[in-house]
Amino acid sequence: MIKLAQRCLADKRFRFLISGGLGFVVYMGLLAGFFQLPFTQTSNLNIVVTNIIVTELSMLFAFRMHNHFTWQHDKAHSFGKRFLQFHIASGIGLALRHLSFGIMVYTGIDKYIAGAVSSILAAIVNYFCYDRIVFKAAKND
Repeated sequence: MIKLAQRCLADKRFRFLISGGLGFVVYMGLLAGFFQLPFTQTSNLNIVVTNIIVTELSMLFAFRMHNHFTWQHDKAHSFGKRFLQFHIASGIGLALRHLSFGIMVYTGIDKYIAGAVSSILAAIVNYFCYDRIVFKAAKND
């Protein structure tokens, strides 16, 4: 059992899933907490703004996890450059997720299936962007 866990943790794709899963838990926990605040009860705009804030906070957590856990040995770029690239890559993933979700729902696919498929597509794109650009290994490593 320990060898299986060690093998899994040695695979950055597995660590990516752990980091992403924890990021989702953080996002949902923050969302639930923020939605208890009085100002989120007053308008849909406040709900949208709250979602933006919670998304950014969970992205900060995800960046930290990916920087120190998923790609723990890859330090090719400065922190600031990685941080900016991470946000750009995550933005691409979010845009893809929303676009593909909208297209699927418009074409008649169930919204839950569309949500799952669009999230998986975005996760795949994010993984490759993070791996090939954001946390790319230095050439002399």
